[in-house]
Amino acid sequence: MIGNKNSFLTHLKVNVPQVIQLNCICHSAALVASKASEKLPRSCESLIRGITTVSGSAKVQFYASFKIFF
Repeated sequence: MIGNKNSFLTHLKVNVPQVIQLNCICHSAALVASKASEKLPRSCESLIRGITTVSGSAKVQFYASFKIFF
């Protein structure tokens, strides 16, 4: 649907040359995050992933210690 040669957008640009293509911001952000995590040291990536798995009262304690760290 959004190809370079025979897509809806390509045909639309023939009649409306001012039209622009906006990609999905969610998919763009996911690609950026994926590429950025490849550049992080493994320990930083583990910390970021670990933050999402903390639950309940442990979460409050974790964030309190994290706040002190920074």
